[in-house]
Amino acid sequence: MELATFGSDAWWTGVLAGRDSDPRPLATYCSALGISVSQYYYRRGKAERRSLSTSEFREYALPATAAMASGVSLRLGGIQIELAPGFDAATLRAVLACCR
Repeated sequence: MELATFGSDAWWTGVLAGRDSDPRPLATYCSALGISVSQYYYRRGKAERRSLSTSEFREYALPATAAMASGVSLRLGGIQIELAPGFDAATLRAVLACCR
């Protein structure tokens, strides 16, 4: 197995994943790896933003035949989902899976 080079994206992926199972305080964990706590938070934020990239965006359209007045509207943070009467439950599950 090839080891990741210090500071590479693969190395940071391992650092971020390893933190989940490490019982030490964050400062101690970072110090042992030769990084600062601010570097850890910066890279964690960068990884989170990457996971929310537009390349993962999926658009789902509901049938336009039903009137929205009798439908359902959901707000989840900055996301709004409108469901027409008779909406497809499988489509709703797929949309909600994208919101995680």
